[in-house]
Amino acid sequence: MKLRLIGVVLAALALSACGGNPNEVGELTPYISTDLGFRVDYPANWDASTDPAQLVGERPDRYHAVVFVRQAANTTFVVFVQRLDGEEPLADFAARQMEGIRASSPDAVFSDPAPTQLGNLNALTTQTTVEQNGQTLTQRVVLAVKGQRGYALSLIAPARSPLNATLDEMLAAFIFLP
Repeated sequence: MKLRLIGVVLAALALSACGGNPNEVGELTPYISTDLGFRVDYPANWDASTDPAQLVGERPDRYHAVVFVRQAANTTFVVFVQRLDGEEPLADFAARQMEGIRASSPDAVFSDPAPTQLGNLNALTTQTTVEQNGQTLTQRVVLAVKGQRGYALSLIAPARSPLNATLDEMLAAFIFLP
């Protein structure tokens, strides 16, 4: 699973067209996927798309993605889920993901992964900023492993957008299902 900074933004933004106030946040509604093992609350006025071909590629049996997007505000919350070949320590999964992230976004300088919590699991987080079309975007990535699944959450928004608080709420609401 490779996370692409600009590729993820462009693919997610191409998925929908939202009108109205771009910073407006609708009532939070749950997205629940027992197949992918998670639940997250997202604004009802955002679009959600499961397994878009441009993100999943040719391995939809192994890689999955759920994209929550507010196009008019250049804001996305993407949950990537990868089926692992077996139990994999978080540090190894994160190292592999960071290698892919850095290779696919060589101009982006990501921070070293730092410990955090995702749901009820230990996780690692990294961050970068990048200029795109005259706008500064911030991307945060949170990495976690649960059983034989690796999770990479990608949160992208304009650096000074009030929607960063919405992304924080979504991240706080993310839980793993049994």
